[in-house]
Amino acid sequence: MATATAVAEERLLSALVYLQCAAGCLILGVNQQRNSPYGRQATPRCRLRVPARVAWAVQELPSLALPLYQCASESAPRLRYAPNCILLAMFLVHYVQRSLIYPFLIRGGTPMPLFSCILATMFCTGNSYLQSRYLSHCAVYADDWLRDPRFLMGFGLWLMGMLINIHSDHILRNLRKPGDTGYKIPRVFSQLCRHSAQLEPLVQTTLGLSRTHLSGTKLQPKGGLFEYVTAANYFGEIVEWGGYALASWSVEGAAFAFFTFCFLCGRAKGHHQWYLQNFEEYPKFRKILIPFLF
Repeated sequence: MATATAVAEERLLSALVYLQCAAGCLILGVNQQRNSPYGRQATPRCRLRVPARVAWAVQELPSLALPLYQCASESAPRLRYAPNCILLAMFLVHYVQRSLIYPFLIRGGTPMPLFSCILATMFCTGNSYLQSRYLSHCAVYADDWLRDPRFLMGFGLWLMGMLINIHSDHILRNLRKPGDTGYKIPRVFSQLCRHSAQLEPLVQTTLGLSRTHLSGTKLQPKGGLFEYVTAANYFGEIVEWGGYALASWSVEGAAFAFFTFCFLCGRAKGHHQWYLQNFEEYPKFRKILIPFLF
C-alpha cells in the first residue's frame, strides 16, 4: 500500500510539473497578443476587484502555509536532511516576505481583478504543494550537496535575485505618497498642466491619461537596475527562482523557474510599452527585462 501511494504521489508531482510548464508556454503566447489584466493594464471591464493589500496577502498565503504544514508533519522523511531543509527554507523566506510583509508596505495600489487573484491563488497552492512535497518526501541529495558548486552558485543567485526584487519594489513603492494610486507622467508635464489650463486637455488627449494620473509630480522609476531595465523587480524574481532551481537541481524547481520567466516576461513587455507610450522622456536605451539584452 505504501509503495502504491508513493507511485501515485510521484505521478501527481510529475503531472504538476507538466501542467506548470504548459501553463507557462500558454501564458507567454497569450501575452504576446495582449497584455495581462493587471495593474495599469487592467481594463474597465474588470469590475470585480480586490483591494491590493488583501489580494497579495490572500494569493501568496498558500505558498507559506503548505510548506509550514509539511515542516510540522511527522511524515516528512526527507526534512531530516540539511539540504532539503535549507532549500525549503529558501522557498519559505521569499513567501514570508511576500505574504506577511510586502502587502502591508503597499502604498495605495490598484485593486486587483478578482479573476486574476483567484488564478494566482490557484497557482500558489499548486506550486507550493509541488515544491514542499518534493523536498519533504522525494528529493535525495548527497551528503556534501551544500558544498556542491551547483548549490553554491544557485544559492548566490537566489540571494542576489531576492535582494534585487526587494530593492526594486522599494523604489517603485516610493514613487507614490501614502494613499496615492495614480500612475504619474514626468514632472515637467504635470507642472505645465498646473500652470496652463489650455495645455492639460492636450496632454490628456495625447497621452490618454485622466486627471487622476496628472495630479502628481512623480517620475518614472529610477535607480538600481531600473537604470537598465523597465522591470527590475521582475528581473530580480526571475534570477531568484533560477537560482533556486539550480540549487535544488530538480525538474520541479526548473518548472517553477520556467513558469516565472514566461509569466513575468509578458508582463514586463506590457509595462515597457506603457512607459514608452506615456512618458515622452522615457530612456530609449532602457531594456525590458534583461540588462543590455532584452
